Amino acid sequence: FYTVHRLMHEVPFLYRTIHKKHHEFIGSVSVAAEYSHPVEDILAAVIPTLGIFLVPGLPPMHPLFAFVWIAARSAETYEAHSGYCFHNTLLQRLGLLHSSHMAFHDFHHTINKGNYGTSLLWDYLLGTDTIYTTKLAAAGV
Repeated sequence: FYTVHRLMHEVPFLYRTIHKKHHEFIGSVSVAAEYSHPVEDILAAVIPTLGIFLVPGLPPMHPLFAFVWIAARSAETYEAHSGYCFHNTLLQRLGLLHSSHMAFHDFHHTINKGNYGTSLLWDYLLGTDTIYTTKLAAAGV
């Protein structure tokens, strides 16, 4: 997802013709999670999801595990686009919500730069979270 999403932002033709539809929502709302061009759906969602199940050399994934994994990823995606940050709530402390992901992705929709991944790892490793982390540091967070 990270690579496709970053390319959609950094290649002007891809952004203008494919990814811009998703960014019609400046502030995040849950419906924006699914609001995208069909090409983007295939490249950023369908292929990576199928890839998880078809990794050569790994045993086939149990259907129940696959269902739970897809449901958990979907819930995280909808929460990241919800516009609500439930930081320091009981559900957050129990690990059932992802407020850090919501704030991270909401920042992406607000300034339309950086924070391309679904987890914070790839953005950290590849330096595409620097605008976000600089703003957090300036705010004392």
